[in-house]
Amino acid sequence: MKNPKLDEAIAIFKKLGWESVTAENILQLPIGTAEEKRIALAGLKSGDWSEWTKFDEHSFGFKDITGVDGKALALFSIRMGVDARRAVNMAYGVDSTALMLLIAERGAKYAADFISHACVSRRRMWEHSDSVFGNVAVILVDRLDMELPRSVEYMKDWAIYAAVVMDIKPALSSHDIRFLRKELLPTLEQIQRRFVEHVELGVAIGAPATGFFGYVLPAGVACGWLSRSQAVELVFAALDAAVRPGDRKVWLGVLDELSISDTELCERLESLISLLATSDPAVITRLAPVLIANANDEQLPELLVAAFSATSKKVKQLVLRAALGRDLENIDIVAPWLAIFANDADKTISTLAKRLMVQWGIDNEAQPDEDAAIQALWQPTPPVWQVPLLNIDEGDLETLAAELVSRKVFIHDSLAEHFLAVANAVAYKDAAIARKSLSGFRKIRTDSRFIDLISDWVNGEIGYKGDTAKERYALLLARDYAVVSHLELLPCILSTPSTVDLSIKLTDLASRLAIYKEKGIAALEADLQLAMMRLDLQSVQPADIKALKALAVPILLQSGEKMACTAGQAVLRYIDDPVKEPPLPKDGCWWNWRKKFVLPKSLSDFPDRIKQGYDMAFPIFPHWGDAAMANVRWDSEVYHDKGLILRQVVRRASPLPAGASINILAAQRSHTPTAAADSALAVSEAWERGLLRPNAADVSLLDWGGEPSNLAALATALDGIVQSGLLSVVWPILDALIVRSLAAPRLLVGTVELTGLIAKYLPEVQAAIDKGLVDAEALRLTGIRTLAGRSGSSQAVSIAKELAAKLPQIKIPAQAEPASLIMEPFDKIWPAQSKAQAIIDDGSTLTISLEKKLFLFKLVLPNIAEPASLVLTPFYIIKGWYYDLEREGQ
Repeated sequence: MKNPKLDEAIAIFKKLGWESVTAENILQLPIGTAEEKRIALAGLKSGDWSEWTKFDEHSFGFKDITGVDGKALALFSIRMGVDARRAVNMAYGVDSTALMLLIAERGAKYAADFISHACVSRRRMWEHSDSVFGNVAVILVDRLDMELPRSVEYMKDWAIYAAVVMDIKPALSSHDIRFLRKELLPTLEQIQRRFVEHVELGVAIGAPATGFFGYVLPAGVACGWLSRSQAVELVFAALDAAVRPGDRKVWLGVLDELSISDTELCERLESLISLLATSDPAVITRLAPVLIANANDEQLPELLVAAFSATSKKVKQLVLRAALGRDLENIDIVAPWLAIFANDADKTISTLAKRLMVQWGIDNEAQPDEDAAIQALWQPTPPVWQVPLLNIDEGDLETLAAELVSRKVFIHDSLAEHFLAVANAVAYKDAAIARKSLSGFRKIRTDSRFIDLISDWVNGEIGYKGDTAKERYALLLARDYAVVSHLELLPCILSTPSTVDLSIKLTDLASRLAIYKEKGIAALEADLQLAMMRLDLQSVQPADIKALKALAVPILLQSGEKMACTAGQAVLRYIDDPVKEPPLPKDGCWWNWRKKFVLPKSLSDFPDRIKQGYDMAFPIFPHWGDAAMANVRWDSEVYHDKGLILRQVVRRASPLPAGASINILAAQRSHTPTAAADSALAVSEAWERGLLRPNAADVSLLDWGGEPSNLAALATALDGIVQSGLLSVVWPILDALIVRSLAAPRLLVGTVELTGLIAKYLPEVQAAIDKGLVDAEALRLTGIRTLAGRSGSSQAVSIAKELAAKLPQIKIPAQAEPASLIMEPFDKIWPAQSKAQAIIDDGSTLTISLEKKLFLFKLVLPNIAEPASLVLTPFYIIKGWYYDLEREGQ
């Protein structure tokens, strides 16, 4: 929103000649009188310099509202005294030298504040490129002889520029520096002057070695700026503190670059044992053979156990081979590990372990006690919970605010809704108290428009003055804008959820509208529209319908105009004609459901905010199923808000649908540390609340369609989930994934890990069957039985054969019904055949022939005289079975 004093500030800007500002004259241009400076600062310290505008029927964009050069105005703003956060937000694209001179003029304290807001991850194009103001930050630190910022992001920028001026060619060729800001770079002398100080700080705060920093440290040794002994100590310290496998791998390479000797490694053997215990394959591969060969008799057992933590088969083999060259007297802590390895599905690992058992005199016949190992991981499914109410306590405002901003990311979940409702309640009673409680919002670094709106309101910079664009903003942002603009005026917020699943009871909405009518307040269109979409239509009572008929509350559009209908009428129409959940998209693009989204006739008077921009569906439609769950997914990109999204999704009232069930589990494959904790907690909460049910997940919706991928990582994630007592949920998924793998042209990568998990937990399932927790149907394992019937000696087939030999024969009752049909787009996995035959898990066959535009499926079941016939459209096939395809004429 435009600052009302902006025009006065621009007039002073022009009067003082700042339109012609350059790096050469920036410190010589006049700054005006004290009064002029005060007026200019008042108009520049806050507010927008552009506005979102509809240029024509098909184009939108931001339009400048200052009428002057925005870059020159940004420099003038800093000279007038705007705070560092404002300076960073306004200074995009300005001349780096001019900006550096202005910041330096304001002193080290201001420069430090500027750097804290400038050197952040969101201001760099990708992880290891320089940030927008990184060059300015690095020059300022040197020019003002500042204390080095204890910031990983600042260190990334320093390392980039150090690599450039030191001309470290391997670093420059391995990272994209096309967009490097070269107009203002530190000199070689400036980098050298505080080089040691920088690399010591970088190691101390964990600067990522996978970027430029891993190249800069050894290059400093080559330049003579850092001694080899200093560098070695720093690298070992970095290795010890590193939490990312990629960083550990780089630091190991740096040690080799520094010509580390076996003697130097063995001198640190005690400290390196804990490093081996990280299970990092790069660490174990590089260090274990050397340390095992040189460890003394007392150190060796502990060292071996640490190295045995390796998860890679190749690395396990390496460790076992290294151990063959050593004698061992104290076998107590090593024997259990070798007993496990001796039964490993990998033949090489098993053979090496057995050789070691003979060599060290360990009983080769000793096997792990399976009964003792049973952990009771198959637990009864908890009942579905009762969703708690969202209780609004006005005394919680500061606590809620602190929790909200501490997240560093923002989503519309129950905490955000709780906070907004409490902030509104406090502001309605006393706006001054609310502003005081929320004053900290001005200092929070965030990308959240919601937080920015609250901050603007705290500073008195947002107020409802009407908006000429009726359809401005997508629904959630439009609601936030409308409500925050009215914080001092609303007795309550219509869209505040009744319960923590974000659902609203009609009784609550009717009661709130009654308050509006009593006080003569108009409903805000976006607030009412969101409230209607969140309505729990199962809770509709006749008394609520009767009450709504009398609630002739006007509805106010963003433009300030009133809608033709009243709030009571709008809600009654919506109850009769609500938004319908769209069908599952066939292309797997769940996030594109809004493209075909059509508002019902009941909302024809309302702006169509669903198509205005990106809004997550689950906070809008808490009663929808999978169509609202596009954000419940794993992605190769790691998103910081993913854990919070999953936490909110599992506050729903009904069990998770098929797609969300498989994807909340699959989402555990990778996360940031904070998101990982929340994501794991979400799975646990979903189970405890009865929302994650056995046999609910549909693996065909894994990652929302397409051929399954990253199955090895998924197997690791599922293994961890089983350990939390969710074997009943995971068990059917494992075999279903084997079936999907069998349907692919060749077995999918990760099939071995999935079969290994089935082998690992088969005793647990058998124990659950013995206890009556599940029937023997759990051992049908169609995928494993089919895989076992394959020829070849691949590891997956070998494991399947061993498993199949342990499985009971499954008898199919006469008159058995065919398995349920699971559909998938025809052109995705079925080539252009005219004939095919599928072998179903019960031994029956399915003959498929192409006839004109239809597929005719003849399902032949044992003990049934007449075959059942099914006719399906040509765009779908039956999946979930193993296909033995025959081309016509072959």
